[in-house]
Amino acid sequence: MIAPSLAKLSFGYPANLRSRPSSGRSREEGPDIAFRPREHLAYLDGLRGVAILAVLAVHASQLVASLSQPVRDLAFYGVRGVQLFFIVSGFTLVFAHAGRPLDPFSFAARRFFRIAPMFYAGMVLYLVLSRVTTMPLSTRDATGLDIAATLLFVHGWMPSAINTVVPGGWSIAAEAMFYLVFPAILALVPRPRILIAAVFLSYVVAGLTNIALRKLLGGAAGEALAFPFWLVQLPAFIGGCWLATLPHPVPLARRIAPWSFGLAALGMLVDSQLRESSNLLVAVALLTVFAWSASVVRPRWLQARPLVFLGRISFSFYIVHFAVLGCIRPLVPAMEAAVGGDLAMLTVASLTLAIASCIAAGTFRWIELPIIAATRRVGQRGVPAGA
Repeated sequence: MIAPSLAKLSFGYPANLRSRPSSGRSREEGPDIAFRPREHLAYLDGLRGVAILAVLAVHASQLVASLSQPVRDLAFYGVRGVQLFFIVSGFTLVFAHAGRPLDPFSFAARRFFRIAPMFYAGMVLYLVLSRVTTMPLSTRDATGLDIAATLLFVHGWMPSAINTVVPGGWSIAAEAMFYLVFPAILALVPRPRILIAAVFLSYVVAGLTNIALRKLLGGAAGEALAFPFWLVQLPAFIGGCWLATLPHPVPLARRIAPWSFGLAALGMLVDSQLRESSNLLVAVALLTVFAWSASVVRPRWLQARPLVFLGRISFSFYIVHFAVLGCIRPLVPAMEAAVGGDLAMLTVASLTLAIASCIAAGTFRWIELPIIAATRRVGQRGVPAGA
């Protein structure tokens, strides 16, 4: 997930992956995949960098009351940055594990140690801040049951806990559930037709789950769970898994990709201005096209060092940026009065980016990296660190 080298690979079987014949396997089931040790893909961290900038935009916009409506709508679309994270996560896991035997227990342990230390540090941070500051944190209302559920990564099943203890913790809850179903998804990789059917089925399940939660729970509980519940978010993750199985782009795909890249970006821009009519599943489909197209086009800006670095520290950044925004919040009214809403949001986002990046670089170095290094032996042989 965060190993530091660069390879000219794309979504799909990279150059160091080779198909080999397999006796007793039909062509419809697809080839076996012989994976060699992976080099890291810088553009994946670039996509993570785009995702965290989008998330920062939506959270910064929530502090500014006088934003112009087009800017507010565009910034609001930053909530889709989380779905982009899920797409990259699904791709990365298939990229790291397909073609090798997967021990579910060692996989679960590896993933736990990848996200738990920083997430638990975030829990401590926000529990302390909720008691010693006046920041408007939902953590202040957390019950013992909410805290226990969050510790166990099952807070995504509880309306009272899903986004309470750690701001933005709903996405971590969804990711934890994705890890649980990943072995089943990985088993479909050699069966491309079934995997494609699973991708389409996930959209149906997501839509029905969203409707069912709103109907069954109703009111605030239904609203709290209907969007962030992991089954509603599943199309992004399984779509990323599917992208990792696509073959090398043929010349036709290379000609199409620049157009699909631009059209997907334009589609998201239009979708952002619809606001209330914007649909999560449409956005996920557009993001999936965008991610595939970006992997083929490989724009240089997506592999720029600052963006790649931001992508590498994006998990730490995600956890701490809420606290930074909380510190800046009292200054926002004066900013709005001085420069107007739109420039005030840009200022808030820029300050948060600078401060949170410094903090996240430290937590990445002193919390995330040591745990990744210490738990390498837990994972499978040859799996990249952090994958």
